[in-house]
Amino acid sequence: MTTKKYEVKHCIMTCSACPSQWDIYTDDGEYIYARYRWGVLTLTLNPWRDGQLLYKERHGEELDGVMGTTELVEHTKSILDWSKLYG
Repeated sequence: MTTKKYEVKHCIMTCSACPSQWDIYTDDGEYIYARYRWGVLTLTLNPWRDGQLLYKERHGEELDGVMGTTELVEHTKSILDWSKLYG
């Protein structure tokens, strides 16, 4: 995992069902894929290039797969700077 904090420029929820998914774009042009499935939230930097896992934490039961954007923001504050969107 990483210690760098990424500044979020744009975030769009691409699936609100199971699994919940988001496309996140940073100020420095990076792409982060967020996914919540099996009770685990993951953030992967540039998954179609080198695919660096930035974050992986359990936030629910094994069959959980639905999470809202507010929850995503709350859980990922340690790695993502959301202040430009939710200042």
